[in-house]
Amino acid sequence: MMRIHRTSHSGFSLLELLVSIAIMGVVTTLGVSAFSKMTTQWLETKTMTELENNVETVFESVGKDLADTLSAEVSGHSIVGEDREWINPKEHNPFEYKDDRMVIPVQGVKDGVDIAVAVQYAIVRNAETTSLKRSTAPLGSDKWLNPLDLIAGVDTLSFDIEYATDNVESPWVKAWTASTLPKAVRVGIVVADRDNAYYQVSRKAVYTIAVQ
Repeated sequence: MMRIHRTSHSGFSLLELLVSIAIMGVVTTLGVSAFSKMTTQWLETKTMTELENNVETVFESVGKDLADTLSAEVSGHSIVGEDREWINPKEHNPFEYKDDRMVIPVQGVKDGVDIAVAVQYAIVRNAETTSLKRSTAPLGSDKWLNPLDLIAGVDTLSFDIEYATDNVESPWVKAWTASTLPKAVRVGIVVADRDNAYYQVSRKAVYTIAVQ
């Protein structure tokens, strides 16, 4: 009697392979999309954290100088606050940015000796960057020296300063020219990432002036 041997073939059919490839493609696409989203969120968080830290650096510097403010009665010099605006001519819809300038008479120390200096905070703008700088000068002089970029690599879009008065009808004013010191100073700042202006941080801080 003739015996017939049947050989069984193990493996996937063409249809099964096509279905598997399709499923792998969907899973890969979802994985890449999820990874891209996570990377974007991580970069955004990192950028915003760095901007927050830069703002804190500015507030710490301003706070220290205001804490060391000289008495106007003793020094004969008061805080000078100039209210300014700046409009970017390159913007399609020009927006008015605050561009204030503040000068503080400060008691400093140099080579172990107490000295009186003027400290200026102002934005320096050029074609590509907008930097908030801290400069110093001899008290009563306008020859500003040692300009320090407080937050390198970050654009300062707005620098808004207000001054507290004794007038209950106008408790805050935008400029200060009085011979006496204000009761307090309120500083508002808006900074943006230089590589992507979409990332911005806006903060305010209030400092009490301890001397008069």
